Amino acid sequence: MHLEGEGDHGRAGAGLQPLLDLPLELRVPSGVGNEAMIQPSLRASLRSKVRSISRALLLLCAFAPVSLTAQQPAGTALTGVVFGPRGEPLYHVQVLLDAVDLVALTDSSGIFRVEGITPGPHTLTFTKPGFEARSYRFTLPNQPQPDIDLGALMLDRLRESLTTVTGTVVDSMTVEPVAAAQVGLDGEVEVISDANGVFRVDAVRAGFHTLAVRRIGYEPTFVDFEIPTGQARVNLIVKVKALPTQLAEVVVEGERTIYSSGKLREFYDRMSSGFGHFITRSAIEKSSARVPTELLYGVPGLQVIPGAFGRNTIRLARVTTGCRSPRVFVDGALIRGADIDEMLNPQDIAGIEIYTRGTEVPPTFNIQGAASCGVIVIWTM
Repeated sequence: MHLEGEGDHGRAGAGLQPLLDLPLELRVPSGVGNEAMIQPSLRASLRSKVRSISRALLLLCAFAPVSLTAQQPAGTALTGVVFGPRGEPLYHVQVLLDAVDLVALTDSSGIFRVEGITPGPHTLTFTKPGFEARSYRFTLPNQPQPDIDLGALMLDRLRESLTTVTGTVVDSMTVEPVAAAQVGLDGEVEVISDANGVFRVDAVRAGFHTLAVRRIGYEPTFVDFEIPTGQARVNLIVKVKALPTQLAEVVVEGERTIYSSGKLREFYDRMSSGFGHFITRSAIEKSSARVPTELLYGVPGLQVIPGAFGRNTIRLARVTTGCRSPRVFVDGALIRGADIDEMLNPQDIAGIEIYTRGTEVPPTFNIQGAASCGVIVIWTM
């Protein structure tokens, strides 16, 4: 049945009109008589009742609400493909409708399909870890729409954030701060801990890193750590283990005069004599040397040869039979086979004397044939 407006009620009632003109015939049980038809008075009574029922049916068809079941539209479907900034399809991008419901995920080709979107205003949001979220606002009209292809959509990667790494170097036994410790990050950046053992490295990228900490008298310590993406600061506590250092027995002969101005009095007296090469504390502070051997670059008669893992070797420019490396004294004591880069930091040094010719070596340091090899004398703070 199809009804269109009020005029249809008349046509619906017309279908019931034949009920009013039906011949009424009632059968009676056998034995009542040969007369099969009912008496006219009874026929008239029944016809009146049928007319009443017909009028009631007409009223129901005219005024009662008619319920029709129609096929409602299933909603509009949106399709598209999501790419990264280099044109690569993005897999498993979350597609959210109105920032609440997860309605789709992109496949390995970056394609998505969202179905059943009803008319009205909506927001479609695309998110994926490591990428900036992107939202689109749109309004679907009330009229049924075919599938809508949004085409290619692009998500930009999150801007790389840089992190500040801070920390404190402490003694593993006493938990006291360790000053002047060399702190290297990934073998590239190197800083020195201050008097409170504190160090700081700026502009570090997110990811995995290795911190290497060295200090005279302590075992080298390595710390692996990770910086999460977006974290602004990372603070570390680095514990270093003290390492006992056994030095060979040194016998010093002669007299040593202690001046009121300290042990550097002789250093400055010899510097004024004009023999040898001298590096003062002022020159050390102005240099960018990371290890003591780097302070010796450019000294006449010496060669500083770079080695693996930052280990430099000191050689005499003129080769003397049986002696290629100069003798090293620290605070007046001869140190044999020592690596001064492992023993000292430039911050610990007050002055350096260098004598590459035997005739220049002061008698104080002409011990066990040291004059023939040249002498380097280091005075600490």
